[in-house]
Amino acid sequence: MSAVDDLVEELSHLLGGPCTLEDESFGLLAYSGQAETDDVRQASILTRRSTAEVRAWFLAQGVAEAEAPLRTPGDTERRMTPRVCVPVRYLGRLHGWFWLLDPHERLLPEPGSETAAEVARIAETAGALLSHTGRRQARRTAAFRDLLHGDAREARPAAAALLAGSGLRTDEPLVCLLLAPEPTWAARIDGLPSRPGTVWVEDDGGLVVAVARPSVVRAQEAPLEQLRALGVSGPWLPADGTVQVGVGRVVPRAEDLRASHDGARTALRVARGSGRVERADDLGVLGLLGVARDADLAAVVLEGRLGEFLAADEPDLVRTARTYLDLAGSAARTADVLGIHRQTLYHRLAQVERRTGLDLKDGQARLRLHLALTLGSRLQP
Repeated sequence: MSAVDDLVEELSHLLGGPCTLEDESFGLLAYSGQAETDDVRQASILTRRSTAEVRAWFLAQGVAEAEAPLRTPGDTERRMTPRVCVPVRYLGRLHGWFWLLDPHERLLPEPGSETAAEVARIAETAGALLSHTGRRQARRTAAFRDLLHGDAREARPAAAALLAGSGLRTDEPLVCLLLAPEPTWAARIDGLPSRPGTVWVEDDGGLVVAVARPSVVRAQEAPLEQLRALGVSGPWLPADGTVQVGVGRVVPRAEDLRASHDGARTALRVARGSGRVERADDLGVLGLLGVARDADLAAVVLEGRLGEFLAADEPDLVRTARTYLDLAGSAARTADVLGIHRQTLYHRLAQVERRTGLDLKDGQARLRLHLALTLGSRLQP
């Protein structure tokens, strides 16, 4: 359990109600274990974020300006229970709110009481923690961008700044994992729970990077298993499993993480289609997606009648050609896998030859068709 989780549980026990902690953008950071809930709390836990309508409603109650705990009223239309809102501030800056369900309107501490003083201590501790982790996360993200986009002279100090305090050494083998999670992850990774020896940074386009030791990689497994191996748990695990993960090549030192990140980007592209954790080392010919522009690849791979063949709606012919080539041109094995008669197979292959203009007895022709079948559906127009 993280320090943030401890504070949520502490406040929940102190005031006697179910508690959640959200950041200043209403992204869920932690929640207590009590089962009591309402529609808004349940949706926040499931989706990791309040809806725009709920955010606007709470802001209209003055929570962004509040300096001390206040009660927000219930709302029958939204099926919302009254709440105690405890603003989380540090050095005057708002970092988020604790929310406690208060259906009987009894939990708001009396100003000047010992309970109010203890609530203030918890809120200030949470604010200091979120402030510190936010600044540390900003430094790490800046160092990672220097590592990716700076010149060679900046690589070593950027690597040291990226890994500072993480338990990772700059001279040990490391790997980049690139994740495409739900949209609020990237903006909230400073509160992300993870195992020691994992560094999280925000990447472009809402993507998230984990830098870790190679032992955490779970290639070809379900993405949720990879998240668990990285130490992600609780409300950060997507309820519907919608996250894609691409893994770059292992590099011998942190200075070389740019190469691992490049491979992870290509692997992520493949993972979006496969639904598994994909690793750059396992991509084979699909690695070409990372070394040439789609337009250039399409001009070579989908030239002329090959492109027309793939664009036509003939799934039986496409599947037959792909299976035949995947099985090294074995007619017997192809017919068996497809569950068709050998003569049916020969008839289909003859149709493929007519439509593509390729002679499948020629090795170079088979290579061209195999590349088109493998890469074609992944090339962006």
